[in-house]
This record gives sequence, C-alpha cells and structure tokens, in this order.
Amino acid sequence: MTGEASRTKPSTHHEYTIQAVVCGSICLKRETAWDSIMLGRESNSTTQIMEPVTTSTTTRATTTTTKPISCRHSGYRLFEGFNCYKTYSEEKSWSDAREQCKRDGGDLMVLESERERSEVFPTMYKSVGYWDPWMGVYKPEGEDRWVSVKGEPALSSWWWPGAPDNRAGDKCAAANKIGLLWNYNCAERRSFICEIPL
Repeated sequence: MTGEASRTKPSTHHEYTIQAVVCGSICLKRETAWDSIMLGRESNSTTQIMEPVTTSTTTRATTTTTKPISCRHSGYRLFEGFNCYKTYSEEKSWSDAREQCKRDGGDLMVLESERERSEVFPTMYKSVGYWDPWMGVYKPEGEDRWVSVKGEPALSSWWWPGAPDNRAGDKCAAANKIGLLWNYNCAERRSFICEIPL
C-alpha cells in the first residue's frame, strides 16, 4: 500500500489494556486493525502509546524535643556549665558527710577551676551560714599527699597560704569564704557541700 492509509475507523467499541514496561512508563494497547496503522504505515504489531507516570513525594517535617537538663535529686541546684550541688547545714564529721553525698549519688564538692570557685562556690557558701564547709579533699591514711575524692592530686592553688600545715590528725579539708582550703581534724563536725555530676 502506498500513501496514507485510507481506512474508515471502525465505530465499534475499542478495548484497552494496560501494560507495564521496563522503562517505567505505562503502555496503552489498542487491539483493532485501525490502530495498527502507525505514522502512516501498516504494521502487524500492536501500537503502543507511551504515557508517562507522574509520581509525587511527600516530605514530613520532624520535630526533635530536647528534655531540659535538671538535677535528679531533691534539693540539688544546677549551675549551667557545671554540675548539681547541695549544701547540708547539718554538721557531720568528714567521713559521715562524704557518706551522705554518696547516698545522694555524688560526693563532696571539689573546686576544680577558678570559674567554679567564683561562680558556684559563693552561692553555696552563703547557704551554709558562712561556716567553712567540708570539701572533697583529704590526706589518705599512711600517705604523705593530699588528693581529691576523684583521685586527683590536690593542687597548691587550692590552698590558703600556709596550708596544709600537716598537723597531726588534720587530714581533711574545708573551704573558707573565697573557696581556698585549710586542713582540719576529720572528726570535727561541719556543714558540707555535695556535688553530683551531670
């Protein structure tokens, strides 16, 4: 046959089927003689009309909620950038004071930086009535050195000038109003400050 196809398109109802192909589109197959004409030429194959598939993506926004940091034990105060602290006005020996702090989940306070000494300690000191409280520094039995309850050597910068004076029995440290240490007899009864790490 030459030229354009001169056939009358049948008026009968056309049946359509959907066929998926590898290219990801959908092919519409028309199975009539009329539709076997493609681009002006007869073909024994079935005409496939490619229709693109439109896909959509839904993005859900997620919100992350950060739980505020707080002290888990009653009476403890959080100082931002530091830890949780609590003063006990009830006077105890150094060892009994330390046991109380441990029951709370912490230990006696150790001033490890000038910032902690200037930003945290003054507030805690006021709440114990300006009476030098026990701190987490002591001289282990049978040793000639001072350490913190964290096992670190006590720095000379932690002490008041002239301390520790190494008097017999004075193996526990308390802090004065500016946060410097002096050695006292561990059996003395004093207020104390506990510290719980975050």
